[in-house]
Amino acid sequence: MVLTSTAELLGLIRRAGAEPSATAVFAQLSRVIGNLVDAHRVTLYGFDDGKFSPLASEFPSGEAQKSQFRLWRNSETLKDSKLAARLHAGEEIVLVEDPNEVIPSDQVKAYDIQSLLAAALSADGELMGALVVEGDYHRLSESEDQIRELVGIVTLAVANARSFEREQERTAESEALLEVATSLADSTDLSTVLAAVARNSARVAGFDRGSILLVDEEGHLRPVMSQYADGHHEPELWERFRSIKAELPAAREVLDSGRPASYSKPEEAPELNPPIWVEPFAIRSVLLVPLVAWGERFGVLLLDHGRRRTITLQQMRIAVGVATQGAAAIGIGRLLKSEADSRRSVEEALQTLRTREAQQAAVAKLSQLALTDGDLFGLMDEATRVLAKTLQVEYTKILELLPGGEELLLKAGMGWRPGLVGTVTVGADADSQAGYTMSVY
Repeated sequence: MVLTSTAELLGLIRRAGAEPSATAVFAQLSRVIGNLVDAHRVTLYGFDDGKFSPLASEFPSGEAQKSQFRLWRNSETLKDSKLAARLHAGEEIVLVEDPNEVIPSDQVKAYDIQSLLAAALSADGELMGALVVEGDYHRLSESEDQIRELVGIVTLAVANARSFEREQERTAESEALLEVATSLADSTDLSTVLAAVARNSARVAGFDRGSILLVDEEGHLRPVMSQYADGHHEPELWERFRSIKAELPAAREVLDSGRPASYSKPEEAPELNPPIWVEPFAIRSVLLVPLVAWGERFGVLLLDHGRRRTITLQQMRIAVGVATQGAAAIGIGRLLKSEADSRRSVEEALQTLRTREAQQAAVAKLSQLALTDGDLFGLMDEATRVLAKTLQVEYTKILELLPGGEELLLKAGMGWRPGLVGTVTVGADADSQAGYTMSVY
């Protein structure tokens, strides 16, 4: 291995653990390896949740076959193949002259796969992926030792990329949870908490929109919140969303099973995703995650794309983590709201009791004053003052019906301009407030 290539490989290992997107690093790494061993093509797979997923596939020359590459990226080339089974079973190196022996013949033909040497990428007993080098069979056989040496470098690059990716995930999750926690600290309004959970779940997991269905008192799942990751609003869509009465069967299934479910083409499963839930909102792919905390099932989190996307295991892992914390936040929000409602009810009851006590005290005071003081005008002035204070109003008045029954004189009152009490009169007919009151009683 020449010095310049070694230095380049070491640089790629460092970059894999420091750049937000490892795709370009893996592509360059594949080209470097292809040139070192004079390969036809080098393909790098990751391994997660029991499946191999394509990370990069490069010709040493840098030649690009875009249509073939797009097809390959969206396919599961190694799924159910003998090659995947052998690597998963623990074989470190698989060298075959005829690729049809280990890969389905239709895929061999579609991607023009040549003789290959596949090497498992493992660290601490964990299978992390595979390096597949295609080319002349005899040259591959001669380069086996060199490829084994390169496998260690590739494994380290993949491990660094995974570590960096998970650190980014933790950082994003922490930021999202901080905003949710802040909303809990700032307000007991459950809607504020729900909005923070929906918006941040979509943003962190890489979706366009997050929506929440909560279980109501009758056990039905009802739409209660929907937020776009970028924070913009579409009131008409929201009103349409919240007005849906029919349940979403896919959400019910997720809630009952406690397991997430994803649909890259939800319209192809109308029995689970009825058109009323899909078409008006232009949902092209959707991930549903149960909102569960402390053993209680609060509802379901819906994360969707407005464009057709393949939902990755990474997105699902992030969504499940955020949904778990989000469910806890919703539970806490409900407790805080319940406590606030209870406190408000107690305060209202106490205020009612205080008001009644004050009214009773006012009646007792005025009654005592009427019995012990013969000054009728003084009694009326005191009555208007006590009533204004007890009822917490700005104006009170006592009106005397004048002889003839057509006018009322402002005899006593609180809050009126100086000079009005004792001089101002109002009509006693039904057009005036006082006159109407007299006619009713």
